[in-house]
Amino acid sequence: MRTAICYLGNMLTCLMLSFVGIFQPMFFRGGCCVRIFTMIFFVVGLGGSLAFGADSSFRNLDKRECPILDTPYRTLSGLEIGYIFTAPTDAPGWGEISVSEVDAWVRCLDIENDSGGEFEICGQMNVLTLQLTEGSEIYPLMRAGFNFQWNQRFVNGFGMELNATPGLYSVVDQVDGESFSVPFGLTGIMAFSGDSAVYAGVNVYPNFQQTVDPVLGFRWSDRDDVVVQIGYPETRVEYSPSREFRLITGAQMALWPDYSMGDDARERIQYSEGRGFGRVEFGVTEFTMLSIEGGYAFERTISFASSSDDVEVEGAPYVRFGIHGSM
Repeated sequence: MRTAICYLGNMLTCLMLSFVGIFQPMFFRGGCCVRIFTMIFFVVGLGGSLAFGADSSFRNLDKRECPILDTPYRTLSGLEIGYIFTAPTDAPGWGEISVSEVDAWVRCLDIENDSGGEFEICGQMNVLTLQLTEGSEIYPLMRAGFNFQWNQRFVNGFGMELNATPGLYSVVDQVDGESFSVPFGLTGIMAFSGDSAVYAGVNVYPNFQQTVDPVLGFRWSDRDDVVVQIGYPETRVEYSPSREFRLITGAQMALWPDYSMGDDARERIQYSEGRGFGRVEFGVTEFTMLSIEGGYAFERTISFASSSDDVEVEGAPYVRFGIHGSM
């Protein structure tokens, strides 16, 4: 029964991904690559979802050893839509700018072994659209690909996460040979108990303007009812009195990847920001959750590879809504 439910949940998200890919050309040119990636998500998601039918050897341990590696997944898939309200920029002729976002993902595969290892594959697609109020200039920024992650548990509380995210990082209608990239990262973990751990690592972005970004912090949890994470790039506090309800508040620095601009003389574009947020997640059925998030985006910057002058964007409130397939 659990296999069938997980299978159907992933299938629904894959269908939603395909819907976005099919109708995307109605809004942007150059939709072929998006459609190709969504078809890949559909096939891999349907086949890989069966991996969740078996009981997990590590993620569902009653007596866990690490609050990071041994915490069960809450969701298998998700589709979220967000909007950052209009705010002024300091660039001549740009006027104000608004930002909309569509983010979809599906956990395709999860395989574990008896030596503490775990291999995951997650399909991801995100379209972040920067819309100027003066003129008709628009920047639809797309990243579509797969996240491959290996988690390894060692003795005495040590562990690690190794990941790579090959995919397309490009303005939607400017996909070319420079659009493909393989960001990767490595994080070391030291668990003091099943409730507390520290972590430190680095994410590497080949050919991006900012090549290296650190990851570090401390995580404490009271068996997932309360979770406190203090670190970079995200600090958050969670309260979850049941599987069907969770409150989250925190702040994060969102370093978006570089996006290839094809034949555009500016070569590549990068958008970065910080966010302070509050979020509520609640179940509407046994296997479906909705999320509502609101907050404030700050320290917002748009930069181009061919120019040393960044475009500064003033802070603005944002909202975000999502639907998730839960376990």
